[in-house]
Amino acid sequence: MGAANLVPVRVLELREMGVLVETEGGARVPVGHGGREWSDGDAGLLCLRPEALRIDEAALVPGGIAGTVASSCPRAGARSTKSPFRAR
Repeated sequence: MGAANLVPVRVLELREMGVLVETEGGARVPVGHGGREWSDGDAGLLCLRPEALRIDEAALVPGGIAGTVASSCPRAGARSTKSPFRAR
């Protein structure tokens, strides 16, 4: 499967096609149910695949998932920043 970022969440709302979860930081994200039956208040882990993330400066992305870059792998043409970020 490779690298992933696992974010603790809790289920806020059951929906027809999945659930609405909330991170410890207060970000709310609709996600698929993953073939499991969930209940309000259930704890889970949201898997964020690195290749699916878009990272922007936190001030520019309201509603994203706040985080801190712990490590990075430089790539040709990539911009370097030490600013806080939000992923979406």
